[in-house]
Amino acid sequence: MHKKLWEASGVIKNTSNLFKYEKFLFNKFNYRPSKNFTKLLDWSINNPKEFWSSIWDFCRVKGNKNYKFYPYAFLHRNNVPEDLTDFYILHEGFVTVGDGELEEVDYDEVDEPGEKFTREASTGFISLGDKYWLSSLVPTQGRKFRMDIDRKNEKYRASFIDLEGFNVDANSSAKHTVISVIGAKEIKLIDKYSEELNIKQFDLNVSYGIFYWIVRPMHVALDYLYKLSGNYGYAIILLTILIRIIFFPLNQYSFKSMSKMKVLAPQLNIIKEKWKGDKTQLQKETMKLYRQNNVNPMSSCLPILVQIPIFFSLYKLLLLDIAMRHAPFIWYWQDLSAKDSGGEWLFSFLPFNVPSFLEIGLLPVLMGVSMWATQKLNPMPIEHH
Repeated sequence: MHKKLWEASGVIKNTSNLFKYEKFLFNKFNYRPSKNFTKLLDWSINNPKEFWSSIWDFCRVKGNKNYKFYPYAFLHRNNVPEDLTDFYILHEGFVTVGDGELEEVDYDEVDEPGEKFTREASTGFISLGDKYWLSSLVPTQGRKFRMDIDRKNEKYRASFIDLEGFNVDANSSAKHTVISVIGAKEIKLIDKYSEELNIKQFDLNVSYGIFYWIVRPMHVALDYLYKLSGNYGYAIILLTILIRIIFFPLNQYSFKSMSKMKVLAPQLNIIKEKWKGDKTQLQKETMKLYRQNNVNPMSSCLPILVQIPIFFSLYKLLLLDIAMRHAPFIWYWQDLSAKDSGGEWLFSFLPFNVPSFLEIGLLPVLMGVSMWATQKLNPMPIEHH
């Protein structure tokens, strides 16, 4: 079982320069310089294994003047990641949560000169992330701040600035702290940050979408089955079986309704042929036949419609969960997050080259064969003359 899902690619030693982590560039908290005050800047990694840090700035004013400081911080990204998924159901780019409202901004929304995203809030955070990774800034909660997203000097930038400011009297000082979270979108870890650092809705960094309330409990179940089985592939199979068991009564009801419809198919064909020139009478005769045989044509569709959000949510969960990254299954499937390469072996036996869009993996082929076999095993309805 994979207990270690990810780790930092190196140890940060030089705290006086820019802070780098994999693809992200983080410019440290800063003030505009002046000869009338001095500043002390430092940061600490609270947990090197989990990688969240506190960044603080201590500013002391010299002389007999008063100053007002507006702290700010920003994230830089040099370019769009090469491995960008670019899939409509998965958001990769900027995430902002302000006063309880989520806003997701794609890279192409700020590509053109002058295009800029701005919002003000008193609680929330701003992040820049990929499918599995994130870099996030959390301003001081309860203070008015503005979040900006733009592209400047060919670099993507996410920033915030404190709008209330800090008044520092002559010969006195002020200290400001900002939280930074840089690392993996590990759901359990993000929940831990949210609780310990009191960051509301921090789990929205993960692109759950509209089925949030289905994906979250499903992840709890999948995580439990993963710990139980020790294999992510087995956990997926067990979760699928569990969902099938839960929806078994609905599926049975749907199958019974479909069987009744199949039995009535010959009679429906007769009615269609008899009343093909009169649509009104055709509809009346069809509904009459349904009533006589106690059949509801919608009863076979509704159970399937109920299950669509469930299985879409399962697909979304598997797409997002970092536990699937590099997770082995069986045989040659040693990375469940990678493309199924079995198709290359499968189509190598053919005497001709297969177009790239037909190069499907071995698992989809096996699934297609199983569906065909299931269809053949279903008994044909007996026609009543």
